[in-house]
Amino acid sequence: MHKLDFLQEYEWLGEFWVPGKKKQMFSGVLSYTPAQGVRLKVFISQTIGMRLKVFINQTIGISTPILFGNINMGKVTIEVYPLSYKRFAGGLYGENEFLCSMALFDEHFKLDKKKILACSFRVNNLDEFIETSEQKNWKRHSKESVFSLKINKHCSFELKKHAKGPSFTANDNLADYLFCTENEELYEDLNKAIKQTLEKYDVKYFGGKRESWHEFLLASSNGMTTDDYITLIYQLNLLLAYLMIRPIFITEMCFKVEGKNPWYRVLKSLYIDDNNLKKIQEDKRNESMALKYSDIKGSVENIFKAWIKFTDNDSNLLAKVVRDNIYAPMDLDYMQNYALLVTMLEYSFINMVEKKDGDKKYDHVINSYALGKMQELFLDILPKGTGQKKIGATLGKIRDCIVHPQMLEQQAFKKFKNCMKPSPLSNLCELIFCVLIIAVYDHIGIDKRVIKRLQDEPPIRSEFSDI
Repeated sequence: MHKLDFLQEYEWLGEFWVPGKKKQMFSGVLSYTPAQGVRLKVFISQTIGMRLKVFINQTIGISTPILFGNINMGKVTIEVYPLSYKRFAGGLYGENEFLCSMALFDEHFKLDKKKILACSFRVNNLDEFIETSEQKNWKRHSKESVFSLKINKHCSFELKKHAKGPSFTANDNLADYLFCTENEELYEDLNKAIKQTLEKYDVKYFGGKRESWHEFLLASSNGMTTDDYITLIYQLNLLLAYLMIRPIFITEMCFKVEGKNPWYRVLKSLYIDDNNLKKIQEDKRNESMALKYSDIKGSVENIFKAWIKFTDNDSNLLAKVVRDNIYAPMDLDYMQNYALLVTMLEYSFINMVEKKDGDKKYDHVINSYALGKMQELFLDILPKGTGQKKIGATLGKIRDCIVHPQMLEQQAFKKFKNCMKPSPLSNLCELIFCVLIIAVYDHIGIDKRVIKRLQDEPPIRSEFSDI
C-alpha cells in the first residue's frame, strides 16, 4: 500500500455526497497541501450548498460531520470542520469550499460508529533521532520493537523498525551482492561458505536490507476515536520537538479499523507554514540534534509518562511558550518574545521548584541550569559587572525596561540599553530558551549527565548571531 506523504501536495477529481444521499452526489476537487491542509472545492447550486451547510452545522456536538466520495484513487471519507463552508460566487451556481480536518482513504465509514484499534505513523527526522546514518545502513535489522510501553490499561505504544530490499534464494550467488573483488579464489570461497551456512540451517529464502525506517504504533484494546489518537500523537510530537529542538510533524499515518481490510491511509490538516517547512528540511544528521535516542534509551517509559503528566495540564504556560519558540513564525517579535521568556523563568520557578522564594524568582532557575559555557555566554552579553549569581535578576530588569520604556531614563537602568538592541536581545532569547528547555529536561527525568553536557555545549540554534 502506497502511503501518503504529509509534506507533499495532492489533488483528486471526484464525486461526493452526504452519507445516505448518494443520489444527490456532486462533483468536486479534493486537495491537500502542507500549508492549507485538506480542502474540498465543489461547483454546485446555491440550494444544494445551503443544504450541505445546514447538514454539517447541525452535527455540532452530536457527531463528526463527514462526506463520502469516490476519487480516481478509490473511496474516501472526509471529516469536515463545522462552520467552515465558504461560497465564492453568487448566482444560481457557484464555487463552494469546505475546510476539512482529515481525509481517510480506501473506504466509506462513519467515524463515530467505527472503533479505531490502532494508528501507525511516522514523523520528520525520526530515523536520524534514533540512529546515525552509519548505524542505519550497517546495523543488523531486527523485527523486535525498538521500545514498547503501556500508556494506560488499554493503550500501548511502541516504536518499530522496518526494512525492505531484494529477495534471495539459497541458490543465488550472494557474493555478487555482498562483496566486490578481482580475487577469484576469495570470491569462490566466500560463495561456498555462504551456501554451506544456508544449507546447515536449512534456509531456502531470505531478504536483504536496502533501506530501513522507523514507525510508531499506538494501539488500543478497546478502540479509541480519531481525536483520541491525534491528541496522543500531538503530545508525542511535542516531546520529540523538545528533545530534538526542531519542529516535528506527522509525515505518514494510517488507521486500523474493524473490518476485512483494517488499515486505511490518512491525510490530516496540519497547516505547516513555510518557515517550519524550511526548518524540517535543514540539517538532519543525528549529530546535529540536542538529544538523541541513545541519551534516553534506558528511561523512555518514565520520561514519556512524566511528559504526559507535564503537558496534560492545559494551564501549563511553560510548555506552550517553549513550543511556540520551537515552531516560531518568522515574524516573531523579539522584544515580546524576550518578555515572555523571562516571565517563564518566574513561572517555571513557581511550578517546578518546591521551595518558593519570591526574591529568587529569576535567579533560582538561572543559577540551577545556566551553568558552564551557558553562564559565560550570558555574562558576555549582559552589562559588565553583572555577577554570576545575579544573571536572573538582571534579565528581569531588562524585561522591566521593555515593558516600561520610561525606566531607561533613570540612571540605574541606562546600562541596559545596549542589551536591548536586536542582536544581543535575540541572543538572550536563545539562551533563556535553552535554560527553559534544560529545566524541562530535568523535570521529566533526563539523565543528569546529559544535562551537564548540554550546559557545557548549549543547544543553541542557528538563530544565535554575533554581537
